Amino acid sequence: MPVFCVCLSLSALCVVLFALLSSKPTYRPTRPSHLDGAPVNLSLLDSFVRQLEDGLLGNHCERYWRHSLDRSSTLQALASTNEPLSTLADRAFSLRYHKDTLLRLSIRDGKLFCYPPSESVVQEETQDASMKEYMSTVFVDRLIDAIEHAGATLTHVDFAVHFAFCPVIWKDMNYSLARGERCVQHQSTFYDADRPPTLLFGTASSDRFNWDAPFVPYFTHGDSDERSVRQHLADALYSTVDGSESLYVRFDKMWKEKREGLFFIGEDRLRLSEDVFLADSANRKMPRNYCRKEAEEMERKRKCSSAHVCRDLPTTGREWRRRLSRHKYVLDMPGFGPWSHRLRFLLLSGAVVFQQKRAFDFEQFYDRPLKEYGVIVPFTDANDLLSKVRWLQKHDEVAKRIASAAHAFAWSCLSQEGIRMFIVSLMKKLQSIGSMKAGPATGASHRRVALDPSNPRDFARRKEICQWGDGNDVLTLSLSAS
Repeated sequence: MPVFCVCLSLSALCVVLFALLSSKPTYRPTRPSHLDGAPVNLSLLDSFVRQLEDGLLGNHCERYWRHSLDRSSTLQALASTNEPLSTLADRAFSLRYHKDTLLRLSIRDGKLFCYPPSESVVQEETQDASMKEYMSTVFVDRLIDAIEHAGATLTHVDFAVHFAFCPVIWKDMNYSLARGERCVQHQSTFYDADRPPTLLFGTASSDRFNWDAPFVPYFTHGDSDERSVRQHLADALYSTVDGSESLYVRFDKMWKEKREGLFFIGEDRLRLSEDVFLADSANRKMPRNYCRKEAEEMERKRKCSSAHVCRDLPTTGREWRRRLSRHKYVLDMPGFGPWSHRLRFLLLSGAVVFQQKRAFDFEQFYDRPLKEYGVIVPFTDANDLLSKVRWLQKHDEVAKRIASAAHAFAWSCLSQEGIRMFIVSLMKKLQSIGSMKAGPATGASHRRVALDPSNPRDFARRKEICQWGDGNDVLTLSLSAS
């Protein structure tokens, strides 16, 4: 039985687990429907692959986004209430936001409006407020781009957005469902699970635990690291040098060149079992992540070199992207919030993604159908993880089928155009829900503030008013996307 021995640091905050299951298995390819003990439901996986072949990802994944939004329990519950969406969105101001940036927004006849909080709403600026303000700027820019793309089809939409790493509206008033979840802190708000108290978008959420709608794409989507990964894949899979090879043939070649190992990037230190330990760099300035003690313990018990398990030398971003592309199996662990922004890289890479249960129970704006159809593989502990990796090593055609579906999704749907289509689809869905409700045509009763992105200094000033308020009760301006 192979021993997991290898942890190496990516930086002071990032780690890599490079756990080799080095022996390449021998197997006879078998049709997925005839296999027992598979780590995912193969019938659902086959259904998803057939939908891919039937154009599910066409027009920048429009059908996929509609399917995903139709299954949102928060949107379903909002549709069943009698209150106008403008009233529900306004109510976000009444929640406790001690650390989180909140924006109350609406669209009227192709124009975007922002509503500052009143003087009675206190939002405390903290040391990470600048980062969250940048996140809100990226979201507003994406929203404006989506409104321009949608044209005159968006006439009446209301919603509120927060930019915390954790959900903030919990369904269980008695705290029993979420007990032990480290996202539950003093700023969390608890409500009974009958209906959502407000219409609020966040980065991640859980149908089981939260009313937050996980509809905010994280600000790093499309950054330079992702562009580098996409360029590598474009050269490997989408180059037109040899037009005689199909994409399937090229993916098959890339797959056969990958290693049978399991690769992970992430933060924090975490013990999955006595033999599996994820470590950060040996940085004494970060005691929470300092891994030397655990590495020395593993060296005593398992004879793994502690210098190899907990290394002082960092690995560059370029190097970890190279390692990522060389592996068939990759591991996704949650960060402080119950999700990770690295999942986009893992799906793109053309590997099988194993996701720890905490991250699997929550969702980002794009991954719920992937989990339902078996494109992301959950695991509970080290034994469960190893068992599922070994099963897929013995059934390589199934593993390749999962990896290929994951890549096809991420390549199309998590592109800039794909994310824009998600936002357009979301706005249209909210507009459809809102049209079924009675309410004032003007929406929120608060004053409106213009955010003109063509003037960066003015844009920042006015967005700050929308986030923190300024006590000016007479300011009334409009924000146009054109």
